[in-house]
Amino acid sequence: MSAIGDVLAGVKKVLLIEDKVDRMERGLDNLASDVGDLRKGLAAIEQRVADMEGYLRAATRTPFGDRPRIEG
Repeated sequence: MSAIGDVLAGVKKVLLIEDKVDRMERGLDNLASDVGDLRKGLAAIEQRVADMEGYLRAATRTPFGDRPRIEG
């Protein structure tokens, strides 16, 4: 009976390990999806920052900024 008990204990361990691996795989899939979403968000933020920098560059190149102020 001891050998059968050892075999059953081994099978139980294998099944538990398989379950843990399946849960870890699902967790990794969720993590990969989250990283993809973060990457998309970062790209959007980078684009918005680049747009704002462009607006600031354009605003500082206006000819009105080089003219002296009229004192009244």
